[in-house]
Amino acid sequence: MVGNYLGVMYQLKLAETRLRLLSEDAALAESGMWRVRLQDLMTERPELARVLIDLTRETAARMP
Repeated sequence: MVGNYLGVMYQLKLAETRLRLLSEDAALAESGMWRVRLQDLMTERPELARVLIDLTRETAARMP
């Protein structure tokens, strides 16, 4: 879903995040980096706000 709506760059960044979270305790740093990425995306492409809301809700529902 990320790749379809946000593009390949964000899909690759998400894959990198998943790998880092498996190998080290980096959750806080990763969440900060994603906050900046998504703020930049909203500045560049505000029409994606609804997509980001949906992605955030889906992600939150999958978390323990």
